[in-house]
Amino acid sequence: MRDLIRFFIACMVSCSIHAGKPMWTFLPLTATTLTVSANNSATVQYTVTNQSFKPHTLAMQPIKGIKQITNGSGICPNPFALRYLKSCTLTLEIDGSLLQSNIAGGPVVCQTDSKGIPNPNACYQPEPNSRLNITRSSAPGAAIISSSVTMLTLSVACPTPSASCTYSNAALTGTSRLITITNTSSTATALNVAYDATGLPAGTSITPASCDIAPGDSCLFTVTPGQTASTVSGIVNIVGTNTNTLSLPVNVLTYGNVYQSGYVFAIDDSTPATTSISGKVAALADQSSLGIPWDPGCPGSCTNPIAANSNFNGSTNTTNIYNAMSLTHAAGTYAAGLCYHVLIGNYTDWYLPAICETGYGGNSLSPCGDVSNPTLQNMQSNLVDNGIVPLTDSYWSSTQTDIDPIILADFNIFGIGGNQPGDVKETSYLVRCIRIMSP
Repeated sequence: MRDLIRFFIACMVSCSIHAGKPMWTFLPLTATTLTVSANNSATVQYTVTNQSFKPHTLAMQPIKGIKQITNGSGICPNPFALRYLKSCTLTLEIDGSLLQSNIAGGPVVCQTDSKGIPNPNACYQPEPNSRLNITRSSAPGAAIISSSVTMLTLSVACPTPSASCTYSNAALTGTSRLITITNTSSTATALNVAYDATGLPAGTSITPASCDIAPGDSCLFTVTPGQTASTVSGIVNIVGTNTNTLSLPVNVLTYGNVYQSGYVFAIDDSTPATTSISGKVAALADQSSLGIPWDPGCPGSCTNPIAANSNFNGSTNTTNIYNAMSLTHAAGTYAAGLCYHVLIGNYTDWYLPAICETGYGGNSLSPCGDVSNPTLQNMQSNLVDNGIVPLTDSYWSSTQTDIDPIILADFNIFGIGGNQPGDVKETSYLVRCIRIMSP
């Protein structure tokens, strides 16, 4: 009798959870009914939106043969937290070689507890006509294609002001970039190799529409960005009538885009067209919200010498500071060490910015230039002055001052553009780490 009572209680709880309006919903962004052969892959995306007034931390139930992609702008991590009416893009990569059977239903996304354990009584999946309907084909494609890149990142085409450009800068040249698709088969021609793009921003185009690729030969797809930046990571699927499917994340960036765990503030569009752009991102939050000294040994035992005099290369400054100070000070006790050892979003290559990476000087005589002509693309110009990140306080740079570098280092006052004084190294200022974008 007790077991029967428990059964009815569990049923009532489960039914009450699922009977009303779903607390999180799924909007398909791609086809959800697919046939995937044993040597193919495919990508399916949903926009997941929290419809509940309460925040929820969610995780997808595992599906054999399907991997959740967690990197990219707007992509749902695992697990992922959503506030009321906030969304992210659930991105699923289907590997035909790992599928053991057809898939009918899902993805199922459940609320997790504080330990990350899913609650089976708080789960939802898409509406029936939007659920996964994956058929595994036993016949592999006759030709195998490969890509020269696994992902592609581009700059918006906004070197001069335009109504369609959110921000403009001479560095935002919008260079077209190339994806080389190669037929690695020895006998079969890859027929009608074409692309299917989802989530690309307006104005971004890809040519040609399709091509046939002889054995051992290649076809170039040219991606040309427009003046609109990505809001979510786009997906370009490339497949022929007798080939495997290649799925490539594609992002078009401008200042303020959240990418690789930081705000984009510098873009290098001069990299080879066969690769992605480079650039720099600033961490999404301060690494020292209460302040931290540049050198905790000062004034009595300042570390000396330290080769941290570059106005432009914070990465080298940071490495040199760490090498000089690591024997006497724990990494978490000084500004550069904090960045050198921090882990943010699975990235470990953060550093304390050089003074000209933080901002510009008060006049043209400054090595960092001035507000109208800064020497480098910097955080002050492209994040603070643009109104993207409201930094207002004083932040350490990794640059020692020209005068008395043993005891003094430069800092940037973000609330007052063009103010980059020096101060004694024992002073506690805030820290915001930066990194160079990975290719």
